[in-house]
Amino acid sequence: MTSVGIHHESSAAWRPAVSGTLQKALLVSGLLSSVMYVAFDLVAASRYPGYSLVNQAISELSAIDAPAASASLWKWLGPLYGVLFLAFTVGVLRSGRGNRALRISGWIMLAFIGWGMLWPFFPMHQRGTETTASDLGHLILGGGSNVLIMGFIGFGAYALGKRFLSWSLATMLVFFLTAIGTFSYVNEIGAGDPTPWLGIIERIMIYVYLLWVAVLAVALLIRDREGGSSGITTA
Repeated sequence: MTSVGIHHESSAAWRPAVSGTLQKALLVSGLLSSVMYVAFDLVAASRYPGYSLVNQAISELSAIDAPAASASLWKWLGPLYGVLFLAFTVGVLRSGRGNRALRISGWIMLAFIGWGMLWPFFPMHQRGTETTASDLGHLILGGGSNVLIMGFIGFGAYALGKRFLSWSLATMLVFFLTAIGTFSYVNEIGAGDPTPWLGIIERIMIYVYLLWVAVLAVALLIRDREGGSSGITTA
Protein backbone atom coordinates (compact mmCIF):
# COMPACT_ATOMS: atom_id res chain seq x y z
CA MET A 1 0.00 0.00 0.00
CA THR A 2 1.33 3.43 -0.85
CA SER A 3 2.00 6.11 1.73
CA VAL A 4 -0.83 8.15 0.21
CA GLY A 5 -3.23 5.27 0.81
CA ILE A 6 -2.07 4.87 4.42
CA HIS A 7 -2.50 8.60 5.02
CA HIS A 8 -6.00 8.54 3.51
CA GLU A 9 -7.12 5.63 5.72
CA SER A 10 -5.71 7.17 8.91
CA SER A 11 -7.41 10.48 8.14
CA ALA A 12 -10.70 8.73 7.46
CA ALA A 13 -10.47 6.95 10.83
CA TRP A 14 -9.42 10.12 12.67
CA ARG A 15 -12.24 12.37 11.50
CA PRO A 16 -15.16 10.34 12.96
CA ALA A 17 -13.33 10.08 16.31
CA VAL A 18 -12.85 13.85 16.48
CA SER A 19 -16.43 14.44 15.40
CA GLY A 20 -17.69 12.06 18.08
CA THR A 21 -15.64 13.75 20.79
CA LEU A 22 -16.90 17.15 19.69
CA GLN A 23 -20.51 15.93 19.74
CA LYS A 24 -20.10 14.57 23.27
CA ALA A 25 -18.69 17.92 24.42
CA LEU A 26 -21.59 19.78 22.83
CA LEU A 27 -24.18 17.57 24.51
CA VAL A 28 -22.42 17.67 27.88
CA SER A 29 -22.65 21.47 27.64
CA GLY A 30 -26.43 21.14 28.02
CA LEU A 31 -26.03 19.25 31.28
CA LEU A 32 -23.46 21.77 32.51
CA SER A 33 -25.68 24.73 31.62
CA SER A 34 -28.47 23.43 33.85
CA VAL A 35 -26.16 22.63 36.76
CA MET A 36 -24.47 26.03 36.47
CA TYR A 37 -27.78 27.92 36.47
CA VAL A 38 -28.91 26.27 39.70
CA ALA A 39 -25.51 26.83 41.32
CA PHE A 40 -25.44 30.53 40.38
CA ASP A 41 -29.00 30.97 41.64
CA LEU A 42 -28.29 29.46 45.04
CA VAL A 43 -24.93 31.19 45.51
CA ALA A 44 -26.30 34.58 44.45
CA ALA A 45 -29.21 34.17 46.89
CA SER A 46 -26.76 33.45 49.71
CA ARG A 47 -24.95 36.74 48.93
CA TYR A 48 -28.14 38.83 49.09
CA PRO A 49 -28.76 39.80 52.75
CA GLY A 50 -32.32 39.01 53.76
CA TYR A 51 -33.24 37.40 50.44
CA SER A 52 -35.81 34.58 50.65
CA LEU A 53 -35.52 31.63 48.28
CA VAL A 54 -39.06 30.74 49.29
CA ASN A 55 -40.79 34.08 48.76
CA GLN A 56 -38.76 36.17 46.30
CA ALA A 57 -38.35 36.07 42.51
CA ILE A 58 -35.11 35.01 40.85
CA SER A 59 -34.94 38.29 38.92
CA GLU A 60 -34.67 40.20 42.19
CA LEU A 61 -31.13 38.86 42.53
CA SER A 62 -30.06 40.99 39.56
CA ALA A 63 -32.62 43.79 39.84
CA ILE A 64 -31.69 47.46 39.63
CA ASP A 65 -30.12 48.46 42.97
CA ALA A 66 -29.78 44.84 44.12
CA PRO A 67 -26.70 44.20 46.32
CA ALA A 68 -23.52 44.19 44.23
CA ALA A 69 -22.44 40.84 45.67
CA SER A 70 -25.51 39.22 44.15
CA ALA A 71 -25.98 41.28 40.99
CA SER A 72 -22.34 41.08 39.89
CA LEU A 73 -22.37 37.28 40.18
CA TRP A 74 -25.63 37.03 38.27
CA LYS A 75 -24.23 39.15 35.45
CA TRP A 76 -21.73 36.39 34.78
CA LEU A 77 -24.48 33.81 34.51
CA GLY A 78 -26.10 35.20 31.36
CA PRO A 79 -23.03 35.01 29.07
CA LEU A 80 -21.76 31.71 30.50
CA TYR A 81 -25.16 30.06 30.37
CA GLY A 82 -25.70 31.43 26.85
CA VAL A 83 -22.42 29.96 25.58
CA LEU A 84 -23.08 26.54 27.12
CA PHE A 85 -26.68 26.44 25.91
CA LEU A 86 -25.61 27.54 22.44
CA ALA A 87 -23.08 24.70 22.33
CA PHE A 88 -25.80 22.29 23.41
CA THR A 89 -28.14 23.64 20.74
CA VAL A 90 -25.52 22.93 18.08
CA GLY A 91 -25.25 19.40 19.47
CA VAL A 92 -29.03 18.97 19.31
CA LEU A 93 -29.10 20.15 15.70
CA ARG A 94 -26.28 17.74 14.83
CA SER A 95 -28.10 14.90 16.61
CA GLY A 96 -31.29 15.80 14.79
CA ARG A 97 -30.11 14.79 11.33
CA GLY A 98 -32.92 12.61 10.09
CA ASN A 99 -35.08 13.46 13.12
CA ARG A 100 -37.38 16.33 12.22
CA ALA A 101 -38.83 16.81 15.72
CA LEU A 102 -35.38 17.13 17.27
CA ARG A 103 -34.17 19.55 14.63
CA ILE A 104 -37.20 21.81 15.05
CA SER A 105 -36.60 21.73 18.80
CA GLY A 106 -32.99 22.77 18.17
CA TRP A 107 -34.02 25.70 15.98
CA ILE A 108 -36.45 26.91 18.64
CA MET A 109 -33.61 26.65 21.17
CA LEU A 110 -31.59 28.89 18.90
CA ALA A 111 -34.44 31.42 18.85
CA PHE A 112 -34.57 31.16 22.66
CA ILE A 113 -30.89 32.11 22.84
CA GLY A 114 -31.40 35.09 20.55
CA TRP A 115 -34.41 36.25 22.56
CA GLY A 116 -32.43 35.86 25.78
CA MET A 117 -29.76 38.28 24.56
CA LEU A 118 -32.26 41.09 25.26
CA TRP A 119 -32.42 40.39 29.02
CA PRO A 120 -29.58 42.76 30.03
CA PHE A 121 -31.43 45.68 28.43
CA PHE A 122 -34.59 45.21 30.53
CA PRO A 123 -33.74 44.59 34.19
CA MET A 124 -36.53 44.82 36.74
CA HIS A 125 -36.55 47.33 39.59
CA GLN A 126 -36.56 46.33 43.21
CA ARG A 127 -40.06 45.55 44.46
CA GLY A 128 -42.08 48.52 45.62
CA THR A 129 -40.15 51.09 43.56
CA GLU A 130 -41.34 53.03 40.53
CA THR A 131 -42.29 50.83 37.57
CA THR A 132 -40.79 51.81 34.22
CA ALA A 133 -40.64 50.56 30.63
CA SER A 134 -37.74 48.36 31.71
CA ASP A 135 -40.05 46.40 34.01
CA LEU A 136 -42.64 46.00 31.25
CA GLY A 137 -39.92 44.78 28.88
CA HIS A 138 -38.78 42.35 31.57
CA LEU A 139 -42.28 40.87 31.78
CA ILE A 140 -42.55 40.61 27.99
CA LEU A 141 -39.20 38.87 27.82
CA GLY A 142 -40.30 36.45 30.52
CA GLY A 143 -43.51 35.62 28.69
CA GLY A 144 -41.73 35.19 25.37
CA SER A 145 -39.07 32.96 26.94
CA ASN A 146 -41.77 30.74 28.43
CA VAL A 147 -43.45 30.35 25.03
CA LEU A 148 -40.13 29.37 23.42
CA ILE A 149 -39.35 26.91 26.23
CA MET A 150 -42.74 25.27 25.77
CA GLY A 151 -42.01 25.18 22.05
CA PHE A 152 -38.68 23.37 22.18
CA ILE A 153 -39.89 20.96 24.84
CA GLY A 154 -43.07 20.30 22.86
CA PHE A 155 -41.24 19.39 19.66
CA GLY A 156 -38.40 17.64 21.47
CA ALA A 157 -40.98 15.47 23.21
CA TYR A 158 -41.49 13.49 20.00
CA ALA A 159 -37.81 12.89 19.31
CA LEU A 160 -36.83 9.97 21.54
CA GLY A 161 -39.67 7.57 22.07
CA LYS A 162 -42.75 7.07 24.24
CA ARG A 163 -41.11 7.30 27.65
CA PHE A 164 -39.42 10.56 26.76
CA LEU A 165 -42.73 11.81 25.34
CA SER A 166 -44.49 11.09 28.64
CA TRP A 167 -41.70 12.77 30.59
CA SER A 168 -41.81 15.82 28.33
CA LEU A 169 -45.58 16.21 28.53
CA ALA A 170 -45.41 16.04 32.32
CA THR A 171 -42.66 18.67 32.26
CA MET A 172 -44.76 20.95 30.07
CA LEU A 173 -47.75 20.63 32.40
CA VAL A 174 -45.71 21.52 35.50
CA PHE A 175 -43.97 24.35 33.64
CA PHE A 176 -47.26 25.81 32.39
CA LEU A 177 -48.99 25.71 35.78
CA THR A 178 -46.05 27.23 37.64
CA ALA A 179 -45.63 29.91 34.95
CA ILE A 180 -49.22 30.98 35.55
CA GLY A 181 -48.54 30.96 39.27
CA THR A 182 -45.40 33.06 38.86
CA PHE A 183 -47.06 35.73 36.73
CA SER A 184 -49.97 35.98 39.18
CA TYR A 185 -47.62 37.82 41.59
CA VAL A 186 -46.85 40.71 39.23
CA ASN A 187 -49.08 43.24 41.00
CA GLU A 188 -47.76 42.32 44.46
CA ILE A 189 -44.15 42.74 43.35
CA GLY A 190 -44.91 46.14 41.83
CA ALA A 191 -46.64 47.26 45.02
CA GLY A 192 -43.93 45.89 47.28
CA ASP A 193 -46.38 43.53 48.99
CA PRO A 194 -45.45 40.09 50.36
CA THR A 195 -45.28 37.28 47.81
CA PRO A 196 -45.52 34.05 49.79
CA TRP A 197 -44.20 30.98 47.94
CA LEU A 198 -43.25 32.95 44.81
CA GLY A 199 -39.63 31.82 45.05
CA ILE A 200 -40.61 28.17 45.28
CA ILE A 201 -43.17 28.37 42.46
CA GLU A 202 -40.82 30.19 40.08
CA ARG A 203 -37.92 27.89 40.87
CA ILE A 204 -40.04 24.84 40.15
CA MET A 205 -40.89 26.46 36.80
CA ILE A 206 -37.26 27.17 35.94
CA TYR A 207 -35.71 24.06 37.42
CA VAL A 208 -38.15 21.68 35.71
CA TYR A 209 -37.14 22.99 32.28
CA LEU A 210 -33.46 22.87 33.27
CA LEU A 211 -33.99 19.24 34.30
CA TRP A 212 -35.62 18.50 30.94
CA VAL A 213 -32.57 19.91 29.14
CA ALA A 214 -30.25 17.80 31.31
CA VAL A 215 -32.30 14.65 30.66
CA LEU A 216 -32.31 15.33 26.92
CA ALA A 217 -28.53 15.77 26.97
CA VAL A 218 -28.02 12.48 28.82
CA ALA A 219 -30.52 10.65 26.59
CA LEU A 220 -28.74 11.80 23.43
CA LEU A 221 -25.35 10.84 24.88
CA ILE A 222 -26.63 7.36 25.70
CA ARG A 223 -28.22 7.00 22.26
CA ASP A 224 -24.99 7.97 20.54
CA ARG A 225 -22.92 5.65 22.74
CA GLU A 226 -25.20 2.74 21.93
CA GLY A 227 -25.10 3.57 18.25
CA GLY A 228 -28.79 4.41 18.02
CA SER A 229 -30.19 6.05 14.93
CA SER A 230 -31.35 9.64 14.83
CA GLY A 231 -34.84 8.61 13.81
CA ILE A 232 -37.85 8.57 16.11
CA THR A 233 -37.96 5.51 18.32
CA THR A 234 -41.02 3.84 19.76
CA ALA A 235 -39.62 2.23 22.91
